[in-house]
Amino acid sequence: SFNAARSCFLPEEEKKCLIAELERVELHNHLDGSLRAETIIQLARTKGIELPVDNVRQFKEFVLCDKVDVKERSLARFLEAFPVFIPVVRGDAAALRRCAIEFCEDQANQGVLYTEVRYAPQLLSSGASDSSQGDENLTDEGALQVILEGLAEGSQRYGITVRSLLCCIRPFP
Repeated sequence: SFNAARSCFLPEEEKKCLIAELERVELHNHLDGSLRAETIIQLARTKGIELPVDNVRQFKEFVLCDKVDVKERSLARFLEAFPVFIPVVRGDAAALRRCAIEFCEDQANQGVLYTEVRYAPQLLSSGASDSSQGDENLTDEGALQVILEGLAEGSQRYGITVRSLLCCIRPFP
């Protein structure tokens, strides 16, 4: 079992291994910021949506801020990539459901037992954009429903607990 007091005396590599084995709780995770690069690229190709890069390594570099100079890291910088990949899933019930299930799998693979995931159904429904590539009439409620179904299936399949936090966006009703 884990003993925090003793762990501080372990060699660094052993500490990393010990920490990697711990079960976790995540309380602030954005669904739309947790989409798999592989899924986005595959869906974009299927739909004929052009992305700025077309391989997983480059896509991850494009959307992640970890290689950006610390002085340039900000919420604004982090959010710059969202308009690139959100249109790939926006208004697409099957894609949203898939992403919710994959989110659960990824969390379970990282040792997360309980997570709270936040998202704005209004930004993922067909009504969020005139250029939606998905179902013509996926309403806000429809987007919410397919995400909840995907999270329920993923939770059951991967043995984790997931709760939703809905984001309210002021310009949307």
